Amino acid sequence: MPRAPRKYVPKVKGCYECSQRRINCDRGEPECAKCVSKRLACSGIGSRYRFRNGLAVKRKGDPLRNRLSRSSDQHGFSLDSEQSSSGRQGQTSVHQELLPFVSIVEEKVDDNHGQVVRYDVVIGPEENATQHTRISVLPCLNHITPWQRLLLKHFSDHIAPEMVVIDDCNNGWRSLVLPLACMDELVMSSVMAVSAFHISERAESQQLVNSTMLYSKAIHNLQKRQDLHQYDIHARYRIIVSIIVLLLGMMVNGSSDFPIMFRMLQSALDIVDGETVSAAGSKVIAEFSASQIRKMRVYASPFISQDEGVSAVATQIRQNWADQQLYLKSYPAHERALSLISKLRYQAFHIYLNRASSVEDGTTAPEDLISTFRQMLESFPEALPGEHVLVWPIFIAASESFDPNHQQFFARLLEKQFRRNSFANILKALESLRRIWARGTDENWTTLLPKQPVFVM
Repeated sequence: MPRAPRKYVPKVKGCYECSQRRINCDRGEPECAKCVSKRLACSGIGSRYRFRNGLAVKRKGDPLRNRLSRSSDQHGFSLDSEQSSSGRQGQTSVHQELLPFVSIVEEKVDDNHGQVVRYDVVIGPEENATQHTRISVLPCLNHITPWQRLLLKHFSDHIAPEMVVIDDCNNGWRSLVLPLACMDELVMSSVMAVSAFHISERAESQQLVNSTMLYSKAIHNLQKRQDLHQYDIHARYRIIVSIIVLLLGMMVNGSSDFPIMFRMLQSALDIVDGETVSAAGSKVIAEFSASQIRKMRVYASPFISQDEGVSAVATQIRQNWADQQLYLKSYPAHERALSLISKLRYQAFHIYLNRASSVEDGTTAPEDLISTFRQMLESFPEALPGEHVLVWPIFIAASESFDPNHQQFFARLLEKQFRRNSFANILKALESLRRIWARGTDENWTTLLPKQPVFVM
């Protein structure tokens, strides 16, 4: 009796390396466990496109080979596994019948500088791929280990979005800081430490990485570069970016050491003050650094001393945030939310300055001032972005609140933000508020903030 035909079961394809070894791939991402266990460079799963010269381009591909540039990549840069490309010197050409109308990024290894030179390549009908103007110079990323890629991706997905009103391609915490981390060991160690702090806050049951060890390494690398005079202006700005990232770490883990880091940042700024940045890439870094320092100075100063707080807030209240007009031009549909954010910030500035200038400790802010602030918060549209950047204004309004109903309302909002981002500084802010509320109107709360330092931003 003939054997009954077996039902067809399509093969589940894994990575290219496992197929060459004729074993079943576990389809792990970004690298399968079987390749990792054998210390093989896993190319990951996904389609592979064969070109005329035999090179392959994968969906999650090698940046040292031709790869498809995907317009759907919302963040603008990739953290995928990367391998070196040997024996590739000439320009790659692709015929129209293979991949018509495909925009391709070609990256070549510059043997003289150990860098990847990036070009635009356009493929259309009746033409071969042609090389156009050089866009940028990127570092070779062979030194990035899988665990570092994991932390870089965590920073990109869970930390960078919390630092801007609207997370888009202009988010410098992703588009500038992470590429710098891939080029500079100091920036990398700072990003690793911050990302590890955040993971340890979110995963209480298990410690995936040693955040304390990574932070110690970042501080050690920073101490090795403490003499800024021996570095050029570009290296100095990378040091400044590292300090800014570590200040972000003070927000993530709620550390009370942020005044020390803030003073260190100020010392670095005093050295680079007045120096001209000529390179276009460094200008962008300098502008990003200036924007973040300006925000951090306004938000951090009240927690360092009352005098510094009054000076920083009084200066900022006469100016606009640098990114406010950019958001209004780019996102006119969010004008209502952006306008509310500005009003709430300036309302909080006025609350702080009024309290700091009060002669008598027993005076309280007019009830309608806090009520108006609360009404504006309650009118903030749930579906619109930006509420997560109001932690500092909410904290200031809550500090001035002596009505239990207002106190509970603001506390619930801060708890909501903590559930969103898991930044430990919000829990420390709630503890600080309870101490302020317990003292009532007996003491000016603006003088209490420096005694219980927590970087609220």
